Amino acid sequence: MNKLTVLSDTHLNCFIKRQSHSINRFAIWMDGQFSWLCSEQWRVSPLYSTKSNVPILIAYHSEWQLHVTLLQEYDNEEQQSTYTFILKNQSEQQRELRFIVHQQLLCKTEPTVHFVTPANQAILHYHHGGLSLLAAKFHREEETQLAVGKREDIFDEETGTLALSPLCQNEQECMISTKLIIESQKESHGQIWEIYGRTEESVLALHNKQLKADQLMQRTNQML
Repeated sequence: MNKLTVLSDTHLNCFIKRQSHSINRFAIWMDGQFSWLCSEQWRVSPLYSTKSNVPILIAYHSEWQLHVTLLQEYDNEEQQSTYTFILKNQSEQQRELRFIVHQQLLCKTEPTVHFVTPANQAILHYHHGGLSLLAAKFHREEETQLAVGKREDIFDEETGTLALSPLCQNEQECMISTKLIIESQKESHGQIWEIYGRTEESVLALHNKQLKADQLMQRTNQML
């Protein structure tokens, strides 16, 4: 049996500080409200799995009765970061929500071009010396929107939707909005991944491999 341990307050503060760069880019939109996972509306706790050694965060929104589990992995060989999410609707009614991803690149001094590639359902960032890709996939997702540009220009907090913005030069931001419908006491599983590489062919090959992965729930259960 796998063993999960809740960390002490001291370890909690250190762990959350190290992982804050992860949760502060993810948010949930529901019932006309928008909430970042790093906000005070969420009760966040880290867990440690003795089996997988994968960083795990759990977050709970008491008003929405929504429980979120986040697992973060990094593959040094393939230069890929993968975030696995489990969203559980603990309320007694069906929930319609949007899972929001916001990315802001750090290479502000380098010339960059960012654009959405609809055929691959991903966002590509070209910069000096290489490129990176950002994408998301949820089980039974209703709709996924992708856009590049400043958050205040492309994101509508009232609806949780993104404006059509497929190409942007030199702006460092992009967003993904995925619509989900989760029945009462049911879960939705999903992944967000970032891939880094030198060539478009190598990055898209890893991206297509990730898209075809059909063992998300099994992999998640193994890590937990």
